[in-house]
Amino acid sequence: MLRAAEIIIAILVAILTIRFFTGLILNKAPQPAFRGAGPQDVEERVPAGSAFELPTMNGFILAAMSGNMPGDLKTELPLFPQEGMKYFSQKYAEWAPEPFSQLPGPQGPFGSLANVSSPPVVRIMHIMSGLDDLLNLRMSEHTVERSFKCVKSKIWLGIAPVSDARWCAKGLDEEANIEEALAILQQVVDVFDYLRKPEIQGQMRNVHNKIWAEIDIFQDACNAVRTTKGEPAPDFSLTKLWQEYVKYHFLFMQQQARGWMFKRLKILHGVWKSRLLATMQSGRQISETKTTIRIEHYAMMILNKILDLYRDADLAIRLRTDGFVMSHGIHKRMTKLDAPQKELNRIYSEIENQRMSGMTAFLQAVITERVAARHQRMPVPDFMEAPQMLVDREFGHKSIQPEIETPPPLKTETWVRNLAEKQVERFGFVIYRLTCKESDEEWVEFLAKLESGLSSGWDGVLGAESIRGKEYLNWIDGKEIGIAEGDIAAARKHFQTITQSDSFLSGISKHIFLAITPSSIKAFSTQAADRKGDYRGFLQVIESDYDPSESKQRGYKPGYDGSFKIIDQLVWTDLYAMNIASGSQTFQEYWALAAEHPGAVYVGPTTGVRRRDWREMKE
Repeated sequence: MLRAAEIIIAILVAILTIRFFTGLILNKAPQPAFRGAGPQDVEERVPAGSAFELPTMNGFILAAMSGNMPGDLKTELPLFPQEGMKYFSQKYAEWAPEPFSQLPGPQGPFGSLANVSSPPVVRIMHIMSGLDDLLNLRMSEHTVERSFKCVKSKIWLGIAPVSDARWCAKGLDEEANIEEALAILQQVVDVFDYLRKPEIQGQMRNVHNKIWAEIDIFQDACNAVRTTKGEPAPDFSLTKLWQEYVKYHFLFMQQQARGWMFKRLKILHGVWKSRLLATMQSGRQISETKTTIRIEHYAMMILNKILDLYRDADLAIRLRTDGFVMSHGIHKRMTKLDAPQKELNRIYSEIENQRMSGMTAFLQAVITERVAARHQRMPVPDFMEAPQMLVDREFGHKSIQPEIETPPPLKTETWVRNLAEKQVERFGFVIYRLTCKESDEEWVEFLAKLESGLSSGWDGVLGAESIRGKEYLNWIDGKEIGIAEGDIAAARKHFQTITQSDSFLSGISKHIFLAITPSSIKAFSTQAADRKGDYRGFLQVIESDYDPSESKQRGYKPGYDGSFKIIDQLVWTDLYAMNIASGSQTFQEYWALAAEHPGAVYVGPTTGVRRRDWREMKE
């Protein structure tokens, strides 16, 4: 059955007289193109970090004890008991019988790093960070752009690359902003293309399997504690819990990314298809049997790029576990786990190339068959072939991938689900008022704007209603405690003091705090000048233990002063989610990304398109 878009084009093709009003003949017109970013818009490259993001272990331990797996799933396996944590965080020599009490320390490039083993959790984090294979890690270390690294971390954690609130504030569904919107979506595909590289897959596979083996040692030691006393072995299996956690974690990453991508692409595709069809139907009526058809080449270019992204996302956003020791087995070609990593990577590369080639060929065959059937059923003039190919590509892909029409439902982000637990009473920050020139009325007006901006950041966050009542800002008026206007150093000193008090509220960050400075007041008063959502009211974020006297020891970059500015919409869903809840983005990484903005304000990860616009503004 023909669909609406096909019917409309079929009717248009049947018109007796056809003429262009774009001023371009399809076969002779120069093809439209985006301006693109220049070489000066490339970000600084930084180490990509561990193949397995370090917060993964903390997430695993919480899941093993609670049974709450990623993606709102519950395990049916016996849980890791709370009392087991005392063994997990103690040296083997302090609790395990022989031979486990005699285990050497974790491995380094030149052998064991110590005669006595460190606690199991330390041994595991040693592997996850790559320190057990430091020599190879340094030789094969990958570097990526800063924003890419940030997006990679968000995807790994199942956090939206750009929240609904930010997407809306930046107007990314609007036609004028299509280049940036597509650049953001391309960034997500690029992350999964990066993760499926043989070298990166090799690192992920190596880390997973070594951790599995390390957990297996811990499991055997726990069993030995019981059996040496004549007691039955514990019923839990931490190795099976690890395998299940990794399986569900990868499925969660995949579903979150595919759901987010296909949701965004569906909206953009609808906008630009409507524009193309409206243009085609806007031709002038000449007579009862004659009319004109207009073809907009720019809209066709956009639609082809969107369809390319649909294809690339569908192929790339699939987590690979070839060679991973999993409960469902291991690929038959990768069972020799002790084989050299280069050899395993080569085998994986062959498997992956065959997989990608097969999926690509199958999709192309479906489209080719559809085109052939159309040519036989409804031949069109040459100049209408390009618009018809858009239809063939769209419905050919939809015929084999239902997620395009019905994107996978998004799940609650893990940090939100963790905060929703009953034992969490509150979460938030201390915030200092470091201004004193506003009247009471002006301050009340400012607070209303601030609350509105902070609140809007929650828009579209699944499960937000379950934790909004726990968010907390502990206000401190700097003037009342003798802190001069804008004196961040004095506020830091005061904060360091109050965090040592027994009365300091639980759930409030002890590592960073917020401040309202005179520049914050000014930013909120000039929101009418907002351009694409990146020029909003902002707050100051301050690192509590910043010490300029230790600049070299701590590796501070030139210009780093232990603080940065952040827009209101990102305080909870980025700063709290990525720094406090997961620790996946460091304070200095926030500062470095903020430094790219014309006003040195953190607005999230960026693209070359956005940085080009900022550069041109400065010029």
